[in-house]
Amino acid sequence: LLTESLLLSVAGGLLGILAAFWMIKGIIAVCPADVTHIEQTGIDRTVLLFTLGLSVLVGLGFGLLPAWKASGMRLVQGARGESSGPVLDRAWRRLSNGLVVTQIALALTLLIGVAMLIESLIQLQKEDLGFQPESVLVLRIDIPHAKYPDGAPAAGLVKELLQRVRAIPDVREAGAISPGFHLGRGGGFLDLWIDGCPTSPNRSNWVRTQIVSADFFSTAGMRILHGRGFTKEDMQDPNVGVIIDENMVRRFFPGRDPMGHHIGVGGSDRGPIIGVVSSLRDYTALDPFFVATYWPLADWCWSYATDLVVRADGDPMRLAPTLRALVADLDEDLEVTAVESIEETLSTMLTPRRFVMVLMGVFAQIALIVAALGLYGLLQYGVSRRTHEIGVRMALGATRGRIVQTVLRQGGLLILVGIGLGLVGGYAMSQIVASLLYESKPTDPGMLAVVLIVLLAAAFAACYLPARRAAKVDPMVALRYE
Repeated sequence: LLTESLLLSVAGGLLGILAAFWMIKGIIAVCPADVTHIEQTGIDRTVLLFTLGLSVLVGLGFGLLPAWKASGMRLVQGARGESSGPVLDRAWRRLSNGLVVTQIALALTLLIGVAMLIESLIQLQKEDLGFQPESVLVLRIDIPHAKYPDGAPAAGLVKELLQRVRAIPDVREAGAISPGFHLGRGGGFLDLWIDGCPTSPNRSNWVRTQIVSADFFSTAGMRILHGRGFTKEDMQDPNVGVIIDENMVRRFFPGRDPMGHHIGVGGSDRGPIIGVVSSLRDYTALDPFFVATYWPLADWCWSYATDLVVRADGDPMRLAPTLRALVADLDEDLEVTAVESIEETLSTMLTPRRFVMVLMGVFAQIALIVAALGLYGLLQYGVSRRTHEIGVRMALGATRGRIVQTVLRQGGLLILVGIGLGLVGGYAMSQIVASLLYESKPTDPGMLAVVLIVLLAAAFAACYLPARRAAKVDPMVALRYE
């Protein structure tokens, strides 16, 4: 018996290594690009020896006890061809039930973890980021400072670029922002001054300072929440005013109207607030700490990290070659350092979450299959051991439906206990993957309902097959079973 158990466990280990070989290739294919040395992941000698050693230990552990029990069988009982009893004894029944309950609990734990990650992704993609990323690309340009210094020279170059970009077919709108289009993080920061608002040492007064063209807000799809945006006439007057984001209103003007208040940045630039726009956010900074101010692209622009934001008809990346050629035609010293689709950039931010979701999803499916097979095997073995008993019951008048209910009840009790433990494990899983969750909790009724339906469907199938077999037992054959 021990030899048989070892052969089975080693064979299972070898098949597991073969399955892992293909699984690793799939994991590498979906792994985020920023995970270093992921391409070097593989099954080396150490992993191979560890896996085979683990298989041998499993074979010894789960084969030794049954073999030891079988060695104690009475010779007379065995010679008579008698079974060891209608059912497993209490200790072995508890061990078998405990293994199946553990498998069900682990499967439910992983399923809850996957469901929370899926729900988080759905909630993130529904989140209002303060702009509309569809069909928008960002053209990042490196302007040589020696040729176009900060101020009017750099501003004039950017205005000329915008005129040429707007003339390209399929370009719906175009705008410029300096020092670069940053979402929840990054950007240029200066010290903020607000009239009538004393600075507080307990509050950050650093503000993101951006210079934008008149069409930037409409191109990016940002909403004007209060007041107005910049016009083309404003681009000729650097003192027209400043536009702030809603995050700044919540922080510095709670319960007050910010319109008309004068603010300044860097100790020099000052102007009245003429409008409030939505705050730019992304999936890495849904609650940005810094506030933003926007100043008109009049006679000043930074000569570094200036971005052109282009909204196109259809796929915006089709315009990338045309935009690169346009910049080179204007001045060969200008360098396009990047052309990025905003949608692709946002999608990349979700890649780590997707990777963990796929990985946990694979393990959850494996755990669910193992749990279903374990439940099926236990009930099937129990039915085979109780064939004589089932025949007696049917001979005494038990209906097939009653037999099916008996087997299903046995499996149902194991499932309920496994679900109870799995719910506790699901809460623990939510703490482990908390950094990847967004507005998703293990107690969400809808999510739990879907997970339980999946688990119960697999468990019911595993219970129904043995129950159906038990109901088909012929009483006359069963009575002659021993």
